[in-house]
Amino acid sequence: MALVKTSPLLYPVRGGGSGAVNNNGGSFSGLQLTSATDVVHQVGRVRWSDNGAHTCTKIHFACGAVAAFSPTSILRVGFQPLLATVPRGNGSFSNFGDLTVGEVNSLTKLVATLNSPLPVADGELACISIQITTFTAGDSLTIRTALFTIASQMPTVFLNATGQGAVPNVLLEAGDGTFGIMEGGDFFVTTDDGPNWDSGSATPERGVSLQVPFRCKVNGIWAAGFRLATTAGAVTVRAYSDVLTSPTTLVTLNPSTNEMCGAPSSHRFWMLPIPEQTLVPGIDYGITLEPTTTINVYVTELNHFTAGYSAALAGGISYKRIARASGAFTVDATKTLQLGFIISALEDGVAAGGGLMTHPGMSGGMRG
Repeated sequence: MALVKTSPLLYPVRGGGSGAVNNNGGSFSGLQLTSATDVVHQVGRVRWSDNGAHTCTKIHFACGAVAAFSPTSILRVGFQPLLATVPRGNGSFSNFGDLTVGEVNSLTKLVATLNSPLPVADGELACISIQITTFTAGDSLTIRTALFTIASQMPTVFLNATGQGAVPNVLLEAGDGTFGIMEGGDFFVTTDDGPNWDSGSATPERGVSLQVPFRCKVNGIWAAGFRLATTAGAVTVRAYSDVLTSPTTLVTLNPSTNEMCGAPSSHRFWMLPIPEQTLVPGIDYGITLEPTTTINVYVTELNHFTAGYSAALAGGISYKRIARASGAFTVDATKTLQLGFIISALEDGVAAGGGLMTHPGMSGGMRG
């Protein structure tokens, strides 16, 4: 097989339809349910983590602020058939789960177990709808979807009949434990556009570990929601191989001030060229940032709640947050910083016994 030059590709990318380049990479669009007729519809093509067909038994979603929810009210979450004219539900739930006040909590991940499991093919167009079907005057809660910079067509989110600048933020779970998402969407329960740290922090070197599912070359590093608190800050950037076992440094760079953002807003996208490296599957690579001053550095952090959920997301379960002061890195497999490589060349897939590379979807990454 040969490595063939390609246009720059970011890998892995999480955070919704705009991904890492979203001005608010990894933020939420909050949709409020404040009446009996309010309905959130999240529509897209289902992509299971193994590209197979599965029977959905549970729906995971993110709930924001709960201003009020009566003990007699019911929050219904489930599938609705799509209208023939627009990509949203027709108003009638087919397979659903009901949640009561004891299960509806502020700023947390919620799970609806379906009253009847539903077979869903990989690539099937589906609609997940959420509604307070038993409504009590004064009920008010927020459903979190992934923010998009403009109103999107597919995947898409509707509140009632109004298109939203958002994409789906739901996770499907099959009876056999397989996870899936809406293609182009994501699933994260909290986000922090400013997990800041400096040279005096307990773990000043922070970043991500990741594996690539294909042999490739990389010639850059990207970060989303990145900035320094002021232009006087400085940071060391490193790339490693075998980062979780015996870290071997591949790249060490100290970007100059004019290569970085020092600004009031943390919503910045950053790319840094590095000497080209060849990466292979099965190796835990690392990307880290270490401030060398007491001026904070920021990178957007996504919290996926449970490590296994990442199987359905770009980069899979190997893409996770790491940190250290010295010695071995500690790992938080439920979270990741918005950091990754810029791919410059990909395997061409031409070899005896080899196959062409397949792409299961915007949020599933590539597989060979």
